[in-house]
Amino acid sequence: GSAVSHVVIAEDVGRTIQDWTPTLISITIGNGTVVAKYQTMGEVCWFYILITLGSTSAIAANPQFSIPVNAVRAADDNGWAFNNVGPAAITDSSLNDKYSASAGLNSDTGCLIRYSLVSGSTITEEQIDSTTPFTWATGDSIQVTGSYRIA
Repeated sequence: GSAVSHVVIAEDVGRTIQDWTPTLISITIGNGTVVAKYQTMGEVCWFYILITLGSTSAIAANPQFSIPVNAVRAADDNGWAFNNVGPAAITDSSLNDKYSASAGLNSDTGCLIRYSLVSGSTITEEQIDSTTPFTWATGDSIQVTGSYRIA
C-alpha cells in the first residue's frame, strides 16, 4: 500500500554529453582549438564540433573530421556520397562574414565539410580549400552540429 515514485536518472534519457578528440584531415590545428562533444541515444549519435584556427593553423582541400561513433548507412544507400548529417557555419573573423555550409558522411568514420555556393536560383555544395571561400587565417572557424544513425 505504499506510494512509489520514480525519479528520472541518466539511464532514462541516454548517456551524458561526452568529449571526443576527432582526427582532422586537411586541417592543421597548430595552436588553434577544437571543441568536440557528442551524445548517443538508441541508434542515433548527435555531435557538435567547433574548430577555431590559430596563427599556426591551416586548411587544405576537402577538410574532414572523424566522427565519435561509427555510422551505419541505410540499406538502400549504394555508397557514401556525402550523406548530409547537419548544418555547418564557417566564419571569416577578419570581416565577421559567415558562410552557410554542411557536413556529410563520406565513410562510416568521417565527415566532409562543404560550403554552400549560390548562383542564380541554384545552391551547390562546393569544396573548401586554403583560399575558398576565403583565405583562412587566425580566428576563422568551422562549426558543425549534426546527427547520424549508428549501429
